[in-house]
Amino acid sequence: LHSFLIAIEASLMHDTLQTSEQVYQSLRNDIAAGRLAPGERLEAERLARLLGVSRTPVRESLRLLQREGLVEIIPNHGARVRKFTLEEIRETYEVREVLEGLAVRRLVESGPTSEVIARLRKANDQRRNARTVGELELADLAFHRAILQASGSRLISDILESRFVLLSSFRL
Repeated sequence: LHSFLIAIEASLMHDTLQTSEQVYQSLRNDIAAGRLAPGERLEAERLARLLGVSRTPVRESLRLLQREGLVEIIPNHGARVRKFTLEEIRETYEVREVLEGLAVRRLVESGPTSEVIARLRKANDQRRNARTVGELELADLAFHRAILQASGSRLISDILESRFVLLSSFRL
């Protein structure tokens, strides 16, 4: 009986972790897409109801998003989507410019494979043929990710990947 209870507890914990990850990804995507606007209040109870989960995974997700800089949690007031100043936006793009430049230099020095060149061409064609802002953003993201992946630097890739959501959430 004890083993059975431990197995059930482990299974429930796994489901909770999966649920927390799903809630986190959903909220992160909604912030990036602008469906959750800067300054918008994020009420855990309302979000839990909308997502069909308990408040626990919502609160865990909000804390993760706070660590990422996308959400502010104000004691006794709740959470809201973070608003960025023009200076923060400028600095973020400056850092991106330096790191992407380094990624391109590493890519060129290592000699891009035909597969990498094909991925970059495809993403560039998609950017040129985009008919909506959403299509353009997705194609642009694919282009930048292809450069980062091909640079061979996991660190540059990880740093900028965490910033892509931040950059796409900037709405003036």
